[in-house]
Amino acid sequence: LECIQWLETADPDTWDDNYLCHGTFEGPEIVNHLPDWPEDFKWSNGGVPDGYTCMRVLEFAEPKEHTWEDNFFCWMDGMPDPGLRWSMAGAIEGQKCVQITEAADPDTWTDNYICLPLNTPYDFKWTSAGPLEGLECIQWLEPADPDTWDDNYLCHSWWHQDPSLKTVNGAWTHFGKWSECSASCGTGTQSRKRSCEN
Repeated sequence: LECIQWLETADPDTWDDNYLCHGTFEGPEIVNHLPDWPEDFKWSNGGVPDGYTCMRVLEFAEPKEHTWEDNFFCWMDGMPDPGLRWSMAGAIEGQKCVQITEAADPDTWTDNYICLPLNTPYDFKWTSAGPLEGLECIQWLEPADPDTWDDNYLCHSWWHQDPSLKTVNGAWTHFGKWSECSASCGTGTQSRKRSCEN
């Protein structure tokens, strides 16, 4: 067995001999967490940047001189794929999609979407009128496109940015009495509980 000690020096009731132990781990494979927003993401209007994996952002109706063929939305290499998918033909069925629009652009920016798996932790918001107040945003800039692509942002709303949510100190109760030992002789286990009063 592998064990880690559970120690609470402020508790006078012998917390120096408590351990959490386990044998072979049986469960899901532990993988790296998804990329953090916004620091692990990047917009590029000049091809795939070094050190990043990218989703291409393209609109075939754009004139060639607007250079949309080299635009990418990226996340850092080594991070798991967040499941980003681009569509220039409407929302992808079975995905959580956000429409990417630019009303001032006449080249069919009405059916473009960035999509993610339904269970994604990301909650994207799109704006073509500057960054959204209170949200963390990444600018999508294409300087070669004259149709006001200088004020477009993909933003993300984390749960902690919701002003209606408030931190609550649940306060722990005192520990209860120790349970009976699981063995009458030799090695056994005991436990005691406490709960969060909310």
